[in-house]
Amino acid sequence: MKKMLKAGVLITVVGIVLLILSIMGGGVQSVEYVGWTPRIVKKEMTLKKQTVSEFENVKVNTDNVGVKIIQGNGYHVDYKGRKSLAPKISVEGKTLVIKQKAHLRTGFIFDGVTIKSDRHTSFTNTVTVTVPKDLDQISLTTSGNSDVTLSDLKLNSLALDVLDGDLHLTNTQVANSSKVKLLDGDLYLNRVAFNNGTKMEIFDGDLSLVDTSLNNVQIENHDGDVSFNNLKVAGGSYKGQDSDVNGASLEVTAGYQFNLADGDVSITGAKADGYETNTTDGDNHLFNQSGSHLTQGANSGNILKVTTTDGDLNIR
Repeated sequence: MKKMLKAGVLITVVGIVLLILSIMGGGVQSVEYVGWTPRIVKKEMTLKKQTVSEFENVKVNTDNVGVKIIQGNGYHVDYKGRKSLAPKISVEGKTLVIKQKAHLRTGFIFDGVTIKSDRHTSFTNTVTVTVPKDLDQISLTTSGNSDVTLSDLKLNSLALDVLDGDLHLTNTQVANSSKVKLLDGDLYLNRVAFNNGTKMEIFDGDLSLVDTSLNNVQIENHDGDVSFNNLKVAGGSYKGQDSDVNGASLEVTAGYQFNLADGDVSITGAKADGYETNTTDGDNHLFNQSGSHLTQGANSGNILKVTTTDGDLNIR
């Protein structure tokens, strides 16, 4: 028995030594599993720059490739990332098409000593789409697992339909009515202005707003939470299902409504001319008041109305 134990320990030590030598010699390679089939990952990176004809719409069908849209000079598409994931770029009519030959929708990547899911990763493979500064509208749809970033844009209208990916808007102003729809992804707005009847729909995703203004914007959120800091709203509403609201510094003009089914509300630094809050199954606090139905300055035309069922409410 002791001889077997010694032999086992010796084999283990030899195995560890050989593993260390293999790693030091570059013997460990990244392997991705497509389904249950292992495949060695080729790490060669590539940078492709392509000038394309003018377009108005963008259609993305990729996995593990992020998409970024910026304004600049002319129409350009750049790709930086793994060569094996480089998508095909083409313009069909007035639509820019970004499409991969194959997808990695399921499976795992074994990278050295770490296993990472290929869904909702932090993308290092990126397509950057440059559009002219005088282009006043953008329409984008995605399918597959791709995050989308729009930054430093001034537009008249915007239409975004993102499937299975996060959407980041930074330093972007949209003058007229727009539509934003996300399925299984989070929406991040940072220094963004939306106006004139814009509609947003979020399914199974959270919403974050920082230094943002919304003028008559209607938002619906199904199974996702909301956080904000320094938010200005003028008219419009937020409707949430299984949704919590947590924010600081809310300035209201022309009224605003939060209507939640199954969610808590906590807002600090709320500024409006009047307030009305309702809860049906939870605690309700409006500044120094408590009760199921509370009002303050109810005769004002600029009222913040908050209603929640099965949740606590705190405005201060």
